[in-house]
Amino acid sequence: MFFIPSLYAQVKIHRNLNIEDGMVYSQVLSIHEDLNGLIYFGTYDGGVNIWDGHRVIDTLNTKDGLPSNAIVSSLSTSDGSLYFGTDGGGVCRIRKGKMDTVLLKGNTVWSILEDKHSNMYFGTNDNGMIYFREGKWDTLNVQSGLSHNSILGILQDNQGKFYLSADNGLNIVEFLKTQINIRTVGSLDGLAGNECNQGAYYKDSQGYLWFGTVNGVSRYDPSLDKANVHAPKILFTHIQVYDRDVAIHDTKTSDVYGYDENYFKFEFIGLDLLAPHKVVYKYRLNGVDEHWLNTSRPYVQYAGLADDHYSFQVMAANEWGYWSEPRTYSFIINPPYWKTWWFALFAFFLIVSPVIVVIRQRINRLLAVERLRAKIAADLHDDIGAGLSEISILSAVVAAKASPEVIKNFERELSKIGFTARSLIDKMSDIVWLVNPKKDAVSDLVIRLSDSFADIFKAKGIQFHCENEDVLRPIRLEMEYRQNLFLILKEAIHNALKYSLANELVLSVSLSGRELTLRLTDNGQGFEPDKATGGNGLKNMN
Repeated sequence: MFFIPSLYAQVKIHRNLNIEDGMVYSQVLSIHEDLNGLIYFGTYDGGVNIWDGHRVIDTLNTKDGLPSNAIVSSLSTSDGSLYFGTDGGGVCRIRKGKMDTVLLKGNTVWSILEDKHSNMYFGTNDNGMIYFREGKWDTLNVQSGLSHNSILGILQDNQGKFYLSADNGLNIVEFLKTQINIRTVGSLDGLAGNECNQGAYYKDSQGYLWFGTVNGVSRYDPSLDKANVHAPKILFTHIQVYDRDVAIHDTKTSDVYGYDENYFKFEFIGLDLLAPHKVVYKYRLNGVDEHWLNTSRPYVQYAGLADDHYSFQVMAANEWGYWSEPRTYSFIINPPYWKTWWFALFAFFLIVSPVIVVIRQRINRLLAVERLRAKIAADLHDDIGAGLSEISILSAVVAAKASPEVIKNFERELSKIGFTARSLIDKMSDIVWLVNPKKDAVSDLVIRLSDSFADIFKAKGIQFHCENEDVLRPIRLEMEYRQNLFLILKEAIHNALKYSLANELVLSVSLSGRELTLRLTDNGQGFEPDKATGGNGLKNMN
């Protein structure tokens, strides 16, 4: 599909044009001829110089309506118009030697193309390909499936497919009746380099497409680009229950697990020898996932599964969108023994009814406490949290509506009211989280810490991650212990942010028997605990 040539030629120069010949600027990035034989030189800082074959007869620049004097691309269209793309000013159209229209203002336009139906396509810097097709404007970008938003070159082959060279590979775009198909070609597929160059794209007389990259030039033959209709073969490589591997088989029987064996990790692979790096997957766990879920990762994890019958399915697709048949693994998680009918019957006959009553009352009390915690958390969030938010908003409204004299006398108090309300909202959020019975897992504590400081970590450029986090998943703590642990780690992170000058924080976890150890470290400057003065942070942590 690709050919990377080496070309050498000896050229005799017949004439040079420069400033002495009337050129306003010597750096020329585009050249085109109109229907009258005039040559238009697009310069980077001198606008458009017009040459009649003997001399420069005119110059078009910002004084003539050009959006920018920095010309980076150009195109001569079928109706005799000339389009010039600028650096930061959009694209302008010139007819009969005069400025006519300015489009896409504010954009840098690296490339321009007209198809046989007179539709126009513009490759921009950071805004993808903006195009006017069938009477309406639209855009293709990274969200649409492109590899990059900077489109440096646009070509179209004889079958109508578009080829967009970018800062990260070559994008092949096909406009179909009901959808737009996009594929990406990179160095792993034979392209000389993933980073293409501006202006380095060309379609020759034989229909070959040429693209210049930072690692050389590639020739693309569209006729050899045949769709691979064979979907990848999907296989399970590992299935783990917690850290234990289970046997993988293709029988229709279901494996059976105990109620406490409810953490599953499925690893799989789609075998595609032509483009293994472009295989994508979709999966679902019947009873958990309502719809198929897409992923590019070859593994999926599920935790805390309830007792039930399950069937995990996964499919793989190649770069052309051909999907395999689903691979299935079925299993059953049995209920705990105290939920079985025989245990209930056995307990009924062997345990006296008063004991049953006491147990039921205790369970009801525990459930009542859980419901009360859930209600308190909801009430704190909905009522008090909303009230504090209203106080903060009202303080801002009063400050905005009050007269200058009132603001002068009470500005400090109003500001303090707003600050106190916002501070209480933050503290209330921690209280709601601590009270909520659904957040008793220690793994939720790590997630809470990461979410609480996410904005600060991002602003300071600090990387925060947890090592061996899977150890925490089955561990639950009472609210008091969880609160103390949360406050200790929160205070430690605050100290690291304030004093350590670190750019990385690591929370490591280890479990030995019933002893859980969490260690928070940073790569900052540190301090001597015995010499620390002032503040109550270390005392509170101890």
